[in-house]
Amino acid sequence: MQVPLPFVLTQDPQLPAGSTVPDLSSPTQATESQTSALGTPPAAPPATSGGWQQMLLPLGFLFLFMWLFVLRPEKKRQKKRQSMLDAIQKGDRVVTLGGMHGEVARMDENGVTLKVADGVRLRFDRNAIARPASSPAEEGNSLANTPRT
Repeated sequence: MQVPLPFVLTQDPQLPAGSTVPDLSSPTQATESQTSALGTPPAAPPATSGGWQQMLLPLGFLFLFMWLFVLRPEKKRQKKRQSMLDAIQKGDRVVTLGGMHGEVARMDENGVTLKVADGVRLRFDRNAIARPASSPAEEGNSLANTPRT
C-alpha cells in the first residue's frame, strides 16, 4: 500500500542539474555544499559586542539618578531633622510623632520628658519628637483658618 505524500520533491532551481540536496547534518559538509551550490560563502554570525562593558553606562546613569533624586534629598532631610532635635531646649512646645502636644520639661541624651497637662509628665524617646509646636506645618494645616463653604 502506497500513501500519497502531501508534498512533491522537486529539483532546487539554484542547484546545478544532477546534484543532490546538501546534507546539513555536519557543519563542515554543509558549509562546503552551500559554498559550491550558491557560489558565495555563508554569512558569518553577527558579532557580539561589549558584554559587561555595555552595562557600565546604564548602571552609571542609574546610580547617578538614585543619588540625585533619592539619596541626596534624604540626607538633607536627616541633617535638617537632626539640627531641629539639637535645637530643642527645656520649655519649648513640641509635637510627637503620635500627635501628643507638650512642653519639654527635662532632656537628656536619649529622651525627653514632656509636660502635657498639670501634673502629667510623659517620657518619650528623643526621636519621637516630630516638630516644634509652632512650626509652619501646624499653622498651614490648621482647620480653624480654613473658610467654611
